[in-house]
Amino acid sequence: MNFFDTDQPWLLFKHPIVRELAFSIASPPLLAHWPESLAFTTNHLTPAQDIELPEDSFWQQHFVNYLPRLQQLDAHPLALEQHMLTLRNTRLGIRFEHLLAFWLQDSAYHPFTLLGQGIKRMEGQRTLGEIDFLILNQDTQKIEHWEVAIKFYLGEDSLQAEHWLGPNRRDSLDRKLKHLCQQQFNVSHTNDHTINWRRAIVKGRLFYPAGTTVHCPEWSTPQHLSGFWGYTIPPAPAGFKWRYASRQEWMVENTHFSSSEMPQNAKSIHYPVYWRNGLYLLLNAENKVVLYFMLRITDKSHKYLNNHNTLKPNPNVADIFNQISII
Repeated sequence: MNFFDTDQPWLLFKHPIVRELAFSIASPPLLAHWPESLAFTTNHLTPAQDIELPEDSFWQQHFVNYLPRLQQLDAHPLALEQHMLTLRNTRLGIRFEHLLAFWLQDSAYHPFTLLGQGIKRMEGQRTLGEIDFLILNQDTQKIEHWEVAIKFYLGEDSLQAEHWLGPNRRDSLDRKLKHLCQQQFNVSHTNDHTINWRRAIVKGRLFYPAGTTVHCPEWSTPQHLSGFWGYTIPPAPAGFKWRYASRQEWMVENTHFSSSEMPQNAKSIHYPVYWRNGLYLLLNAENKVVLYFMLRITDKSHKYLNNHNTLKPNPNVADIFNQISII
């Protein structure tokens, strides 16, 4: 797992959207293989045999191939900016899909020809769902169906797939993967094409319980992006400070704020003075993010805060600074 983002390749780029595009390609997938809970056959599909989870090496090679284009876009980002202006939905998952669509349309850098995006699946007047990407692989001459997702899950209990929950707790990794296999990939023909292969692209970050011994799930990619979560946040150590991240920064942080440009919701502080659920970034003296921390405030936390002027660190949360060497 990777708790440190200071040397990630997407941080080489200055333009924030180019950085997001680089992240969409270069960031590692969450899954190395399908969890045991997905060991079933549905709609004539067995996930482990019929739905590929592209390995991290797949993405690293494509990032290297696309690097000249990313450098060009960093200097002249107009084409990418105009592409993103066509996006009307602010959800991170839709933004992630739109960024990958830009890369797929740059067919000079890979063997994929984008045949369609967001293709609606209809049954009479009823919409059954959408196909994220329909692709012709020029190397294999196969028609591929891609489904893409960016997810942020908090691990609880045994850290099995069903115990990785989204921040709103209505989503879980297990539920998402079953929906992918049972619903989203439940199609064999579309747009006069027969689908020959399927790929599930699931990226994002896994947050481990702070103050506990970290054991990576056996299904996770060793290089997956990681963080911690807890009910309270410890004070920043000397030379460090916390910053509350905007929702868009859940994908990749904005590293090029000056003190005068820093937005109100991104003020850096030594000790958290507001208590809202969300992502907090720990910055070092060079304003580089060294730790991602997801705060979940419970009813018990609110009662505690109502009787205290400052947010006291949970001793278990403070132990995270002994779990990883950042000081």
